[in-house]
Amino acid sequence: MRKIYLSGLLCFLVMSAIAQKTAKPRHEDLAKPNPNKIEFMKGKMIVCPGMYVDANTYVPPAKEIQEYLSGRRARSTAKATFIVDYTGFTPAAKAAFQLAVDIWSNLITSPVPIRIQAIWHPIDSDGVSGTILGQASPADFTRNFPGQQKASTWYPIALAEKIAGQELNSVNEPDIVAEFNSSAPWYLGTSTPGRNEFDFASIVLHELCHGLGFTSSLRSTATTTTAAWGYETGSPFIFDHFVENNTNQLLIDTGIFPNPSAALRQQLTGNNLFFNSPISDAKGDEKPRLYAPSTYQAGSSTSHVDDNTYTSGNPNSLMTSVAKFREVVRDPGPLVLNMFADMGWKGTSLLHTPNKNVENFVSSVTIKATILSDTTLIANTAKLYYTENDTIMANAKVLDLKRVGVTNDYTAVVPVSRAGSVIRYYMVVEDNYKRKNTAPAEAPIQGYYGFQVGRDDIEPPFISALPITFVSSSTKPDIFLNAEDGFEHGIDTVYVEYMVNGQQMAPIGLKKYNPLTDDPSYSQGRNDVYAYLGKAIFGDLQKGDHVLYRLVAVDNSKNKNKGVLPAYYNTPGQNVRLSPDYFEFVVTDLTAETPVLQYSADFNTPNEDFAGIGGWSITQPTGFSDGALHSAHPYKNGGDENFQSNTMVLFLKPIELKSQQDSANITFDEVVLVEPGESGSVFGESDFYDYVVVEGSYDGGISWIPFEDGYDARSNSVWQRAFESDVVSGSVIGTNGVINTQDSKAVGTSSMYRTRTIKMLRSGDFAGGDIVLLRFRLFSDELYHGWGWAIDNLKIQFAPPPPILAVEPGLERATTISPNPSPDEIQVTTTLAKPGRVTMEVFGTNGKRIMTREYITDINTFNQKIDVSDFNAGSYLVRLYTENGTIVKRFVVNR
Repeated sequence: MRKIYLSGLLCFLVMSAIAQKTAKPRHEDLAKPNPNKIEFMKGKMIVCPGMYVDANTYVPPAKEIQEYLSGRRARSTAKATFIVDYTGFTPAAKAAFQLAVDIWSNLITSPVPIRIQAIWHPIDSDGVSGTILGQASPADFTRNFPGQQKASTWYPIALAEKIAGQELNSVNEPDIVAEFNSSAPWYLGTSTPGRNEFDFASIVLHELCHGLGFTSSLRSTATTTTAAWGYETGSPFIFDHFVENNTNQLLIDTGIFPNPSAALRQQLTGNNLFFNSPISDAKGDEKPRLYAPSTYQAGSSTSHVDDNTYTSGNPNSLMTSVAKFREVVRDPGPLVLNMFADMGWKGTSLLHTPNKNVENFVSSVTIKATILSDTTLIANTAKLYYTENDTIMANAKVLDLKRVGVTNDYTAVVPVSRAGSVIRYYMVVEDNYKRKNTAPAEAPIQGYYGFQVGRDDIEPPFISALPITFVSSSTKPDIFLNAEDGFEHGIDTVYVEYMVNGQQMAPIGLKKYNPLTDDPSYSQGRNDVYAYLGKAIFGDLQKGDHVLYRLVAVDNSKNKNKGVLPAYYNTPGQNVRLSPDYFEFVVTDLTAETPVLQYSADFNTPNEDFAGIGGWSITQPTGFSDGALHSAHPYKNGGDENFQSNTMVLFLKPIELKSQQDSANITFDEVVLVEPGESGSVFGESDFYDYVVVEGSYDGGISWIPFEDGYDARSNSVWQRAFESDVVSGSVIGTNGVINTQDSKAVGTSSMYRTRTIKMLRSGDFAGGDIVLLRFRLFSDELYHGWGWAIDNLKIQFAPPPPILAVEPGLERATTISPNPSPDEIQVTTTLAKPGRVTMEVFGTNGKRIMTREYITDINTFNQKIDVSDFNAGSYLVRLYTENGTIVKRFVVNR
């Protein structure tokens, strides 16, 4: 995979000219590629359970779909191509799956094949939703891609590729991931299911709908009092732009509902949400009602239509939250298709490669665009708006975008009056859906393009690449990068400087990437115009080798400007000149390792189970009584294209996760002296600066997911006081002038060790039985930094110590269960030392845990009811983990 995800290390820039949110671009920006990024983010599964209730209903496919399925209409008339990669499927299950694929291929249009990863395996019930029939998601979401119409918005990858008219991820990667429970009572035919059977083709049709974009980022949990959207990225899903309540308040309007907030949570559980569908409104159809039950359903709420409104047999019932026996649905329904059209599955794409700066003066510049549409364009609405040496876009002059023959290409010629002029511009076209499509998205309010004519090029090329971190000794790593110049004369040469185990090697030149002749798995769509590829350039490497490398690009200007990535990093001190930086990777043998269930290390002796980059090592600095895993002290500051740095240490043994929440844990002692974020900031926000995080990967290190949120020196008052007690103000002299800094010179000691427990199953992204890799990562931006991170006494998946059953007599008396005995419900009440987290477990007399729940209280009293109507008669224990300690009480269920 050569796609870059949002996770510290993982940022990828698509080059263009200026597209600024500010009304006045800085003059120096005109020579640089656009800092806007094509970014990718992993999808989250939408869970779809089954209800053991007989529906015995049938919703037929549309007439034209019936003709297609019966063979009366040619297969060549399909509007979209689906490519399915099956895992574990039987022939019968494949045939039913194909029926759903055939239906969708005639309902949506895309010039890009839609790839599905379909998995057939047992799926355990989560204990809340009931029997899970299937779960699905877009494999990725992407933002800032060509043709995007909503700025700063995540689109499902299949929809983004349809709008852009091209592949945006690798041709080998899925666009939709869908899993199905092979243990469910399925009907795998294409006709009528029998009693006590779920119709598999209907469930596939439903899950593919999620994968194509019927999914919201509005999320909460069963135990929190707040809700949020955007997965802490600050950007909503395209679906979220249409979610509102019955008073027409948009849920992503932060002026009404802060993100996150308790007010937003109330909306998600108010049974009062709708999809504000302009197309439904234009057709006179009802406004689609969304699923927002009073009890929040994780992975289901908001991402379905309301079950009570669209009952079994209703034409719009496919996307309800629960399926039933003998519920056959062969059509998404008019409301869902309207919603899809609103999100962009039907509409217009205005595609444009922004013009570059021109070094020599010319009297006019041609600007080109491509306009693709599923509908009709309103005549004479394709326009280009531009200014010359004027930052106020309201003063823009207007030119027609003229169609080139009968093609989809359009051009406009912009006159230039003098050398040095700055041209700022954007484009607009309207279609019969009454949409004003712009390039860039939501121009000119959210941005516009710009270039300069007749200006010497003194700026280096811009380079973007995904750093290599750890590679197998059985592979020969390649270098794939994008290099772009801000001027139309482009790039002259690109090469790699590198060292192996400290020995300087001869530079290696890279070739321009051509997707027709080079490995197509590297394809990055439109970005290939700036791509360069070096195959196996480092030669034969051995396990344990350390490689440092830098990427260099020289432009075609008179000055032959040279860009370098990574550029430089700084160290604390007064007026320190930035030092050259390198990417680093380590050669390992992960594929040869057998997964382990448990692991421990005290780091007092040599240990080959860990590999680090960026200065990580097992060492014993002054102030520490024994060895530990240490980052570099001080840690590196940002030096890549985003002025960021990531150093990390990888545990080389895969871990097989245990299924018990209290055993699938990582515990260690640590010192964290990294820059604190702003007061009140949380992980994922822009003012949450440097941080440390523990991450897992279940795909062999391709993508990484935090087990829990990252944290900084604010995590412990001792660390924060230490970091802030010895701060040095200074400046760094870099390639772009002087940067003011305020670095901490505080040094960690063993007295600062604090114990941390990371629960690997808490996030819900991992499950018992998963084989995962583990890494510790330290992220830093380009400004303030300090000492770093130390980790000692690591234990992975050791059972916690036996619970302390005895508590203070007063605390025991303060905890009550009533009524006790009870036939149906008990209430557990206790007094807390302070508001916070309470974990409650219930055990049978055989010692088997039958329930676990977590709560967050904002008062000093804990009050929760437990439904015991399904419990067998007998004695039970309830255990509470609170800030006071552990409390155990006995109760009896009688009948």
